[in-house]
Amino acid sequence: MSPAQVLALASGPVIVLLHVIWSVDRHREPFGNVFKYLLVGGATIWPAIVVETLALRAFGDPTSDPAHTPIPLLLVASVIGIGLVEELVKYLGLSFFARRDRHLDERFDWVVYAVTVSLGFALVENVKYVVDFGPEVAMPRALFAVPAHALCGTLMGCRLARAAGAGVGATKQRVLALVEPALWHGVYDFLAFASSRAEEGQLPGSLFDALFGLLVLLHWTRCVNQVRGLLVEGEPLPPVLYPLRGTKYARRAGARSSKPDA
Repeated sequence: MSPAQVLALASGPVIVLLHVIWSVDRHREPFGNVFKYLLVGGATIWPAIVVETLALRAFGDPTSDPAHTPIPLLLVASVIGIGLVEELVKYLGLSFFARRDRHLDERFDWVVYAVTVSLGFALVENVKYVVDFGPEVAMPRALFAVPAHALCGTLMGCRLARAAGAGVGATKQRVLALVEPALWHGVYDFLAFASSRAEEGQLPGSLFDALFGLLVLLHWTRCVNQVRGLLVEGEPLPPVLYPLRGTKYARRAGARSSKPDA
């Protein structure tokens, strides 16, 4: 497979979601600025790999043989060693550049840029997966992994938007901007690793399929509820929530947008 083919397979879903979030924004962010945050997200994968390796090694790297690792240890390693690490580097990259960004002047901008950073991370990760495991991984990652990164970015952006507009409670929102996506991310990876037990016949495959489907549905629903609290009349939804356009979630008045969700 040529480098161009690898890049096309890996970047396709990221480009689609990035274009949607940029184009549906009522007050579009400068594309050059969006591209900057995409590069920031892509760059964060390198410190994430280093810290992840060290963190998983501290747990005995249970992900190297997930089919024979105790479930509790695999869950903790997935949440702390992967989910928390990856969301932390995204959080730090976003926070550093957002602090001096004059374009970040609306609450919903936090969602736009947080999703963009997450998509930058997903882009480089996708390239790595396609190179390492072949083109057959491109489709499932396009359907699940890339949107999952965007959903985690959505939760992070919602929390940071509330922190930016809050006096009391801002610290809590900033902590949740890291912890909440890290938990969702970690459980996603845990189920992906634990599916190897079904492949070896230790547990029914239908169980993991059902749990994974339930996780995706709950994650998406959680994002809907969080974004709903930010929306004012006519404000756009992030790309992974775009099917809600025209529904009651997108028609919420601005009165609710000033009330933080728990």
